[in-house]
Amino acid sequence: MSHMAMRMHRRFNRSPMKRLDSIFDDLKKERTPWIDHWRELSQFILPRLGRWLTSDRNDGGKKNSKIDNEVGTIALRTLTANMFTGTSSPSRRWFRLVPPIPSLEDDWEVKRWLATVEKIMYEIYEKSNFYNSVQALYEEQALFGTGCMIIEPDFDNVIKCRTLTAGQYMLSMDGDGQFHTMAREYEMTFSQMVEAFGVEGPERVSRKVEQQYESGSHDQDTRVIRHMIFKKDPRIPLRNCRPDHNWASVYWDPQDNDDGERFLRTNGYHEQPVVSPRWGVTAEDTYGRSPSMEALPTIKATQKLEQDIAMQVELVGQPPTWGPPSMENEPLSTLPGAVNFGSPGTPGQPAMAAVYQINPRISELQLRLNEHEDRVRKDMYSDLFLLLTQGARPQITAREVEERSSEKLQTLGQVFEQQRTELLNPSNNATFGYAFRAGILPDPPDNIIGADMKVEYISSLAQAQRLIGTVAIDRFIDFLARMGEATQDPTAPLKLDVQQAADEYASLSGVPPSIIRSDADVEVVLEEQKRQAEAANRAANMQQAADIAKTSSEANVSSDNMLGRSLEALGVPAQ
Repeated sequence: MSHMAMRMHRRFNRSPMKRLDSIFDDLKKERTPWIDHWRELSQFILPRLGRWLTSDRNDGGKKNSKIDNEVGTIALRTLTANMFTGTSSPSRRWFRLVPPIPSLEDDWEVKRWLATVEKIMYEIYEKSNFYNSVQALYEEQALFGTGCMIIEPDFDNVIKCRTLTAGQYMLSMDGDGQFHTMAREYEMTFSQMVEAFGVEGPERVSRKVEQQYESGSHDQDTRVIRHMIFKKDPRIPLRNCRPDHNWASVYWDPQDNDDGERFLRTNGYHEQPVVSPRWGVTAEDTYGRSPSMEALPTIKATQKLEQDIAMQVELVGQPPTWGPPSMENEPLSTLPGAVNFGSPGTPGQPAMAAVYQINPRISELQLRLNEHEDRVRKDMYSDLFLLLTQGARPQITAREVEERSSEKLQTLGQVFEQQRTELLNPSNNATFGYAFRAGILPDPPDNIIGADMKVEYISSLAQAQRLIGTVAIDRFIDFLARMGEATQDPTAPLKLDVQQAADEYASLSGVPPSIIRSDADVEVVLEEQKRQAEAANRAANMQQAADIAKTSSEANVSSDNMLGRSLEALGVPAQ
């Protein structure tokens, strides 16, 4: 048996709490190498994000001592806002529910049910704290590379969200790189513990905490509480985790050993209650990488340049001076208009003079600083979002987006895919599940019972990704038109399936399916147009025949004219 296998064997021979403590310590050890990097990111960009000690709360002290130039902070704020509005904006629809089976796309009952459920989900997001929590989650990812948000059921608003900051939590992933475990520890006062976990029942605070709470020391004394959410493991039995639950949650007090092993609270979830999106992931890493990590060296260089410029300005205004020894103990003022008295120096020389001639290079340093600031903004995608959201022109073509920003848009496409799989899908699944179990969703049609919910994302960022796909269609149509014109070959346009091209273009452009006719409806329209055309032709032919008959009846028919001779040739005697 290997060393790791022996360790796992020993772990699961322990009591449930000792097993959890062992897992907790392993997760903490795995996170340790990331802490220094996260702390440095926080110090130079956004000092109030990140918690490195359990006692780091309500700390109102000054924290921005390492920031002289705010370009990193502003770029992070801009990136966070753009990701929020571009991916899950509360002011516009950013997802829609579509039939789980393509054959049901024209089923009116299914479409009506999906539209109703979609409306309910949007109302849940609007009334809960989902959007505020998600915006903080984007900020965490943009700075530290990883975010963590707990989504729990709530009686009043269906869901309740809590976003954690770096240093507060530890994560682990399963073999497929998907979320498996979240663990955290935090301080609670005795009064908070009693309010949250109670003093009665098998799961409660310890007698010691209860006694100290009753003695009145509850506002000063604290305990460090541990909390873990993980995929349910049969080797860790928990009181309130039912067989049909897929996820388990447990709170415990590591210092509670006065009257046997006892958890503060246990419960289970059907849906995944934690989302842990990462901006980007390298290989099998648990924690992600961020654009702030890439920009950090340049951000630190901007601080040095800012300090150098400030020093140059100060040297010009207040240069170091020297004077004769006789002036050593004489009072000297450098204020404008000040009058100084003292012993003169060398005849013909000023009493005080600059130690050396100052040759300021402020303009050169400012130019370098501007270049560094531009690099930071590019690292934080400011140029790309400016292109996508610029207000000078209301419309921007797909070809222009591709030509000017294709590489960065592809990079951002990978980020959006991370958000889709690690944030948006789990959030929608949890919200749908909580709403379903709360009984606020209508009963689904029989033909989709048991089918997985299918979500299509239609945010501005998702549409910008699809917009690139329309460029190939535009180019192909242009090519066919040019080739047909150059070769005068009438078969060239036949290579294009117009109806299929229209469907693909509409899908890539985010056109609502409700305004697009299905292929079957198009066939009905074409048949109706064909029928109307045939009816119009028959009516025209009948009118022409009637006109001919009328003209013939009025014509002079005799053997002396052409009409008469024609009739005689047909066997009709002329008049």
